[in-house]
Amino acid sequence: MTLFDAINRAGSREPEKIRTALAATNIPPDQLIVPYRGVKFATTGQNELVRAILMQVQKGKYCTIYPFQLASCQVLYPMPTWAEKAKL
Repeated sequence: MTLFDAINRAGSREPEKIRTALAATNIPPDQLIVPYRGVKFATTGQNELVRAILMQVQKGKYCTIYPFQLASCQVLYPMPTWAEKAKL
């Protein structure tokens, strides 16, 4: 979606115009479907507002375990072995 947004703002399919639009990207968190702090690219090209989201498979389903304020289940640590998981 960020790339589509940049292409629309660039008004062109020219790579340099798209790169310039991407570099100027500043999307606030309320416009995202992921719980990042936003999308804004540093001079290195990395999103400086990204945040890690960790998930585990528990009882056959994915659940968020970090960041803790967004967690949908408790962290299983140490992770059970495959044999132990079969019993869960």
